[in-house]
Amino acid sequence: MSSASPPVDLVREVRLYVFRQAAETTRVPQPPQIAQALGRPLPAIQEAVSQLAAGKVLILAPNDSNIWSANPFCAVPSGFRVQVAGKTYWGICIYDAMGIAAALAEDARIQALCGDCGKLMTLDIQGGALAHSEGLVHFAVPVHHRWDNIAFTSSTMLLFRGEEHIDRWCVARELPRGAVLTPQQCWRLAHGWYEDKLKPDWRRHNLEETETLLPEVGLSGPFWNLRE
Repeated sequence: MSSASPPVDLVREVRLYVFRQAAETTRVPQPPQIAQALGRPLPAIQEAVSQLAAGKVLILAPNDSNIWSANPFCAVPSGFRVQVAGKTYWGICIYDAMGIAAALAEDARIQALCGDCGKLMTLDIQGGALAHSEGLVHFAVPVHHRWDNIAFTSSTMLLFRGEEHIDRWCVARELPRGAVLTPQQCWRLAHGWYEDKLKPDWRRHNLEETETLLPEVGLSGPFWNLRE
């Protein structure tokens, strides 16, 4: 692929197409499909996708140019199922599963397995609020390091039945205990981050905006320090 940066308009066009397709069809389109739909050369689309990934708008599959996640929409089935208006979406973690409901602004049922024992758990979003929940959410990777290895980070953002399940999971993986959130906190965080993701004029939250969001959700302390 060329080392030249793709035009800003093309990058925006690709972003809008990918997220609209994900929202409307539940499927995250890959570069060949995007190129065909937009009538653009595949190398130009691949460059645009790479730029979006570099900007943390998309997550690419390891050692691949395919899109793993147009976060919060996962391109492949996962352990985090989100049912909205008769459609089934997938998130790469419990946080993104809630993010799907926030981005779509629809009632949703989220199903996930306890990260420790594998029991099926259910969360319901109704009218923009968390109407039913169970368990606790655990994030293992401090927020400042979340993008060091986003695949690993996502694999540790899980729903658990309770504190003892979190402790057992951490011990089994030789990981320090991270941050424990109530489902309500996780929903408020996901809603604040993803509620505008499908809007044409969307942009990533800057550092100051994120620092404002965290305490509003009740999250503070070294784990949530963005300036480490």
